[in-house]
Amino acid sequence: MDKTMRFLSMATLALVGTVLTGCTMDDNIIEQPQQPENKTNVVTLTTTVSFDDGTEAGGTTRALAIDFEKKTAEKTFAVGEAMAIVYKNNKGNTVKAVSVALTDGDITNEGKSATFTFELENPNKTQNVTYVYPAVMANADGTVNYDALSTQDGTEETLSSSLDLATYTGAWTDGTSLPAATLDNQLAILALTLKNSTGSSTITSSLTQVTVSDGVNNYTVSAAYGIFGDDRIFVAIRPVTAALSYTATNGTISYTKTATSREYAVGNLYNLGLRMVQDFAPATAEAVDLGLSVKWANMNVGAESVTDYGKYYAWGATTDNYSESKNYSWANTPYYNGDGTTHSWTKYTGSDSKPTLEAADDAARANWGGSWRMPTETEMKELLDNTTRTWQTNYNGSGVNGLLFTSKKEGYTDKSIFLPAAGVRLSSTSLAGTAGYYWSSTLSSSDANNCRYLYLLSTGAQMNPENRRYGMTVRAVQDK
Repeated sequence: MDKTMRFLSMATLALVGTVLTGCTMDDNIIEQPQQPENKTNVVTLTTTVSFDDGTEAGGTTRALAIDFEKKTAEKTFAVGEAMAIVYKNNKGNTVKAVSVALTDGDITNEGKSATFTFELENPNKTQNVTYVYPAVMANADGTVNYDALSTQDGTEETLSSSLDLATYTGAWTDGTSLPAATLDNQLAILALTLKNSTGSSTITSSLTQVTVSDGVNNYTVSAAYGIFGDDRIFVAIRPVTAALSYTATNGTISYTKTATSREYAVGNLYNLGLRMVQDFAPATAEAVDLGLSVKWANMNVGAESVTDYGKYYAWGATTDNYSESKNYSWANTPYYNGDGTTHSWTKYTGSDSKPTLEAADDAARANWGGSWRMPTETEMKELLDNTTRTWQTNYNGSGVNGLLFTSKKEGYTDKSIFLPAAGVRLSSTSLAGTAGYYWSSTLSSSDANNCRYLYLLSTGAQMNPENRRYGMTVRAVQDK
């Protein structure tokens, strides 16, 4: 392993909010390049990154680990690295300066210490200074350049040299010298091994892009085909407690995964093996954000376009009886155990603590894969409560009627989805009615023979119960 690889650390990770003493909103921000010929004061700074056993608060250095079991590694400085310093000058301006790149002679203590040389012009030594390492992670005003995390290449080398963030803020020593410092980690690191849904094979080597989202921040790793090989994909993220979601693609196939909520702490490495779910949705399928708790698909499951009716599913079925020339009868309904007159069920019985369809019985998940699923009754009510609905005749010249749902949420009023009035299939194979019937994933609380569905027609829309044997259309949602 070359030296740069070994310089990956934990002693340098995550986020820091640095507020300089005396800084106001009226400060003038000046980014000062190195100008050796005009220097007024050259100060030498020695900063030591310590390596403990992980017990010292704020001092752990486990972010990027060579030993994945112990999650430990030694951080060392490398030739060519630089650090930024942000300080106040005597005019009260905030100034950022970048150190001279490290040489071999600047690095001591087996790489654990380094002397950084800065050129500071008329520094005000009564004000704190802030160090940001590596230098590319510092903005002109001393804040951290978190935008640099939005696109990464997934390698240890780049993470070590460009993104392995650590910071320090402190006062001048005795009012004259720059302080020696131990830098504090500011990021958490994910080491990802991505597998197919069964876990039988690793798909990491085929991927060209992986995105990690905490619901607020997105981190995208992009690379040419095969750059990851069979190795882990390294992603630096801001510390967060969240259910991280993952999307990946090899340019043809898309995969998704949402993990259980947990804490991703400063300075820690998280060695994760994830089983990704393949997304089978058509290329024309989009998740529309209406400002609600979930995103709504722009088209029906089984459809090829926004105005296509799609397929018809009995509740709990993942195949379309109509396309298989079956009737939508009680006998053909999943988990039915009755005789056609007296009804009983082997699953979703009303007393088996299963009020909502499981993923294996969810038509959206089974047919589109990924993170798509059927909406619950609550989510359908949310759609009704937060949209205006306009009946469409011959929508966009398609000859299809239906309701256009337009968001009433501030910032989302330009977003809408169209639900065709696709009718419902009963015991025969004929299509009945000209209204819309869309299954939710929710069993009726009062009668296990019925399930909740969204009923729409020209005069409005509402939630109703109906026999679970009927063939209705499905509109999928995605969690945010």
